[in-house]
Amino acid sequence: MAPGRAALLARHDAATGASGPSETATIRLTFDPALFPGRYAIQALEACGHRPTCLVLGWRGNTGSGSLDTLAFAYRRDRTNGGEGAWWDCTLTPRTDKAQCLPPPEQRAGLLAERR
Repeated sequence: MAPGRAALLARHDAATGASGPSETATIRLTFDPALFPGRYAIQALEACGHRPTCLVLGWRGNTGSGSLDTLAFAYRRDRTNGGEGAWWDCTLTPRTDKAQCLPPPEQRAGLLAERR
């Protein structure tokens, strides 16, 4: 794959029990470390499609090892409550708006919890 293009591996979480789109989905994406971080949100929107409720977790792969080592991005949509947001790991991707930064790992549980 050419540098700068997404090496995406999207899969629906086994907990959804669905192979196709469902009302609620947790989607995991693996991003190529060379991908421009602004594309993370675009990829998340594409992965969620028209689902009213969706959680996307974006991981950056460890180059060469094939393992996922860093949660780099999270996107949550809940149109039933009018909520939607995207957050980056600001240690990897500095943001001018600190509200766009993922909280520290020990404080992410509420943000990343799957809601059904």
